[in-house]
Amino acid sequence: FPSHDSLDLAERINDKNEVQQLYHHMGEIYRASGNYSLSIEYFMRSLATIKEMKNIDAEIYTYNDIGNCYFEINDFNKALEYYRKGIKLGKSSPKYRFSLAVSLNNEGLVHFQNENYKAALENHKMGLELRQGSKDHSLMAHSYKSIGIDYIRLNIPDSAEVCLNKASEYNLKIGDSLQLANVYSIKGELYALTGNYPKSDSCFAFSKAYFEKERAYAPLAKMYLRWAEIYKDKKEFAKAESLLNQGLS
Repeated sequence: FPSHDSLDLAERINDKNEVQQLYHHMGEIYRASGNYSLSIEYFMRSLATIKEMKNIDAEIYTYNDIGNCYFEINDFNKALEYYRKGIKLGKSSPKYRFSLAVSLNNEGLVHFQNENYKAALENHKMGLELRQGSKDHSLMAHSYKSIGIDYIRLNIPDSAEVCLNKASEYNLKIGDSLQLANVYSIKGELYALTGNYPKSDSCFAFSKAYFEKERAYAPLAKMYLRWAEIYKDKKEFAKAESLLNQGLS
């Protein structure tokens, strides 16, 4: 945890960059610990210093951090307020396109939570367009995964499949096993929705292998639950029970 002595020292010598970084770090720690009121307080302090420094990129990202705090406590209107502050600033110049993409994607998540899937898709597509040409494959994978999920909710399975396959490709390039596991799990649900159960089982098997590789047992258990739900809906109760038992083991 950042020392208050170091913060006091940074404030005394008027090192604004150090001050805003310490405030921001404290905001991140309080957010991780679930203390959202203190997290927002420190992000706001960081924001005030960033504005004095006229660092637009950092200002946009901090609006997103504050918005994320509100999102995580289900205050979606307040989250949207801060995401849109970031969007407004991000649109002021093309050089802020990557930070603007984050704000647009986050606004899309609010629309998704509100079950406005068309608006979510629009936001996520704009975010993807801004990220085109980015060398950060994780960002591209994230955008394609979000768009794929939007298409699932809109019952457009072919487009969902294309986007989820692209997400898998980018995650494979960077060797992100956890994200590969997540995407394969989503693909498993997609194929089940379209009635392609062999392909669904294959995707869940890939998801299982990647989760086990990373020893990510909590998400693995959740994956087994989703897999079992598919067989319960098919009234294949023995198979559903077997998958649930594997998730519990």
